[in-house]
Amino acid sequence: MPTIAAILLAFLTTAEDRVATRFAWPTAAEVQVRESANRRGNRAVLTYTLNVAPHAEGGRVLRLTDHEFQSMNGRDVTAPELRAALEPARIAAATTPPMRIDEEGFFTGITDEQEFVTRMLATVSGGDPRLEAQTRHFLANLETAAGRGMMEQTFLGRWNAWTGGWIGLDLAVGEVLEAVEPYTGGMTPMKDVTSKTRVECVELLVREGRPCVRLKWSGLVDGPVFTRSMSTVVSDAIRKSGAEGADQANVKVESASVVNEWEGIFARYSLCPQWIKTRQVKEFTVSAAGEGEPKSTQQVEEHEYEFTWPAG
Repeated sequence: MPTIAAILLAFLTTAEDRVATRFAWPTAAEVQVRESANRRGNRAVLTYTLNVAPHAEGGRVLRLTDHEFQSMNGRDVTAPELRAALEPARIAAATTPPMRIDEEGFFTGITDEQEFVTRMLATVSGGDPRLEAQTRHFLANLETAAGRGMMEQTFLGRWNAWTGGWIGLDLAVGEVLEAVEPYTGGMTPMKDVTSKTRVECVELLVREGRPCVRLKWSGLVDGPVFTRSMSTVVSDAIRKSGAEGADQANVKVESASVVNEWEGIFARYSLCPQWIKTRQVKEFTVSAAGEGEPKSTQQVEEHEYEFTWPAG
């Protein structure tokens, strides 16, 4: 039931003060993206092109191309000799197949796989044999259900932060919505696991001549059901790893939580992202039979994206 404050806010705000978000990206565009990433304390800045094109069966297909590293841990890496040293990392960053987005802006999965495979093989053929072997292994894994699912899950998280997770909001400036929703953790919900979410319309602003809106979202997943689910995932991964003694490993996740935080500036009437910042914190406490006290670990991953859209 809406609170008295929420009812009063809705009554006092005009239609011009409210933000109703909908997907209205152009059907074709070349967008320049600058991404700053922080994984396990290592910081990298890379640029690439987001190509938007109509899909033959409706919606849009997104391709990420022209990846180039600009810096690593604060060091400029644009010199030719450093670019050569980073070629394996650049190829790894480029291994994102074309993805299809439907007319409403929701991610539907990988598309045009053969075109992607042909392009990647042409990139590595005749070069470093190890790099070619690694790329061929990745492409072969993409043909399996597990490999495809992992790649789709990775891109889904990025797409939701970029646009997909913001579709369908109707908020006044300053309004906050809180909810408990099924937690996906990927393309499908995890059984009986929920996420506590909070979304806020922060402000209206003009950025490079475009009417924009700043939005914030956060989600927390924790509790005994999630912990049990993660314990099963970890145990299965250890058994499938092939490591010595993996079949007999008795590992238990004692506690688990995942916090995601997104903030973004979007074109108000199209949801074209202008700037996005994401932060994910995973915390786990794990015990293993015969290894003493449980051990806790925290993993932090941060990304910041700057988008340069064509004029018009």
